[in-house]
Amino acid sequence: MATFVMAGLAASVALGYFVIAIVVAPRIRMPSASRGLVLAIRGAAVAFFIGCGATHVHILVDALEANPQPIETHEIAFHLTQAVGAWLFIFGAVMRLELHIVPSPQRAELRAAVEEQRKLADHAARRASQDELTGLARRWRFDEELERQVAHARRHGTTAALLLIDVDGLKSINDTMSHQAGDKVLQHVATAIREQIRLTDVAARIGGDGHAASPISTPEPVN
Repeated sequence: MATFVMAGLAASVALGYFVIAIVVAPRIRMPSASRGLVLAIRGAAVAFFIGCGATHVHILVDALEANPQPIETHEIAFHLTQAVGAWLFIFGAVMRLELHIVPSPQRAELRAAVEEQRKLADHAARRASQDELTGLARRWRFDEELERQVAHARRHGTTAALLLIDVDGLKSINDTMSHQAGDKVLQHVATAIREQIRLTDVAARIGGDGHAASPISTPEPVN
């Protein structure tokens, strides 16, 4: 009877160590360590647990021999403790893998909700910084960018370009042809400006009725 108990415990411990070596050790994470160090530690852990598993395979083979050595009670207790420890370790590792590596349905739903909130926040930020009529930046965004570009130019000895555009006759268009017509004019002007500026430039609507848009260019180095 003791032989079968020892064989079962040895097989359980060996299997546990092999599971740790194959599933758990390769996923060891050390955020503050270099990639080379992490790989070295992972390799050492894999080798160690494979060696432990191979040792218990050898114990299993000895237990199943035709003439096995007498098995002491303390040996059974020792292997039982190892089996319990190995499988508790595996259970904890699998739970951690489920939470951090293999997304559970709840975690996937939470991640989707967080991503949706991020998209809504980005959309709200864009709406807050854009003029609803023209799609250009609002006045506060213009002031913020102007201050940043001036500070950048002073610090690095570069130049920046500021172009102010006024739409002549816009008030008379609003008065004679309706504000809807004036809005169309502003939209066409804004579209023309956006088509001519670079991605690094900022075009803003800084006025109400009489002002259209103002591009601010990124500083250029002084040669």
